Amino acid sequence: MAKTRRASLVGRVAGMVVLATALGYAEACVVVYLREALAPVRRRHYPQAVREPLPLLTSRHLREAGDNTAVLLPAEVLREPAPLLVLAVAALGLRRRRGEGAGLFVLGFAAWDLLYYAFLKLLTGWPGSLRTWDV
Repeated sequence: MAKTRRASLVGRVAGMVVLATALGYAEACVVVYLREALAPVRRRHYPQAVREPLPLLTSRHLREAGDNTAVLLPAEVLREPAPLLVLAVAALGLRRRRGEGAGLFVLGFAAWDLLYYAFLKLLTGWPGSLRTWDV
């Protein structure tokens, strides 16, 4: 019985890590797409820092850009918590006993966050190091 329970937990943990990996990759891809979409705006306001994610564009910069670029801000604000919601719902669905949901969520969050930066590094070369701002 204990062996079956352990195998069940290992399977649920593995499922959470697979989900977190997929979310990390999807998030990194979205950042790549956003950087490319906003490159003309960044060039206009920060020509010296086009390839860097900082300094950040303001909502005024986006409104001035026209071409419906300003719609990216609310989309980005709502996109930010979406993976957390997915991880929370998955953790609730995977839990079998009291306390497991919180543990699975923390595991999923840690894996997602680390893999997000790993995929960004792989896709864009950023961040330059673990000391880079925002890491």
